[in-house]
Amino acid sequence: WVRGVHQTPPALIRSLGDKVQLVCTHGQTDYRVMLWYQQPPGQTEIKLIGYLNYYEVKMEKPYEQHFSIHGDLSKNDAKNVSLIFSLTGDEDSAVYYCAASLRGLCSFTEAYFGAGTKLTVLVKVLKPSVSECRNRKDNKQYNKTLVCVASDFYPDHVSVFWQIDGGNVTRGVATDSSARRDGKYYRITSRLMVPLTQWYTPEKNFSCTVSFFNGNKTTYSSNWVRGIEERYLRITHNAKLSYAVLIVKSSFFGVFVVVLLLCKLKVGPPSYCVQAT
Repeated sequence: WVRGVHQTPPALIRSLGDKVQLVCTHGQTDYRVMLWYQQPPGQTEIKLIGYLNYYEVKMEKPYEQHFSIHGDLSKNDAKNVSLIFSLTGDEDSAVYYCAASLRGLCSFTEAYFGAGTKLTVLVKVLKPSVSECRNRKDNKQYNKTLVCVASDFYPDHVSVFWQIDGGNVTRGVATDSSARRDGKYYRITSRLMVPLTQWYTPEKNFSCTVSFFNGNKTTYSSNWVRGIEERYLRITHNAKLSYAVLIVKSSFFGVFVVVLLLCKLKVGPPSYCVQAT
């Protein structure tokens, strides 16, 4: 991929609204076309953002509003071209590649790529409103969250999916928007939220599968966990029931003692005293 084409920075973490500048350089003085591409997370294809031919810029329509390319390739010196854009959403999280070519797109000449820049956009998470909290409290449901973590892989071409009893599920699934860099390698986390009625079903099978593309082929790795018996729920329910009965008995005994004392202290005919038995 790389033949004297250099990109900076290699990785970048920014927030929504930030302006980003990626720089691409090379020393091939006769390569007067520089192209920029975007590779979204989990995809193998790359999308053309635009290119600079000598000093003329051509942008693809989806990128015209927020992206711009700056530079001058008409001179006989080292080439330096920048891609500048503002972050408008988490869809800007991607790997960005620049490429140097001798001629334009329609000339069928080779293009030499840089190593890429991994951009991660941090999305602000808002607190739930008061009405949301009230609705969640009123419609309270008990769930179990299963967590699947894949780590120590490179590059970051992965996707994760969940299955229950062999059938794909998407409801209750929350997966990282992209793999996170962890030293030399990457890791990704996915979560599945299921009702307790499913989790406390011993024959239920919950599996997590990670597909990984290493540049030549796709491999799959899976792990699974079974539901457990509802014994814990029964024990908890019985404990609560026993506690409630104990409170009722204690309250009844307390009323009985109070009535008995009143009967002993009251002055008058015994017909006014009612004793519980």
